[in-house]
Amino acid sequence: MFMLEGNTMSGPKYSLLTLRMVKYEFSLPEMASRAQTTEAIVYHALIKRPIPRTDAKRILDAFSEMTGETYTLENVDLPIYDD
Repeated sequence: MFMLEGNTMSGPKYSLLTLRMVKYEFSLPEMASRAQTTEAIVYHALIKRPIPRTDAKRILDAFSEMTGETYTLENVDLPIYDD
C-alpha cells in the first residue's frame, strides 16, 4: 500500500479519488450508503465537482470510519458549496 505523506492541515491536500486509490477502494453504492447520500454526490466528489458541504462532511466522516484515519475539509481537496 502506498503511503501518503503530509496529509495534515499544513501539508498538501489529496483528492478523494487519490485517497480512494491508495487508502481504501470503496464502491459508489458503499460510500453513498455509509454517508447517507446519493451515488451521484459521491461521483461528483470523486471528479472534484462541487457538492453540498453537508454531504462532503458525511462522505469524509464515512471515509474516516472506513480507514481509521481522520479526513476533514481541512486536509482533503473537496470542492464544496454551502447548502
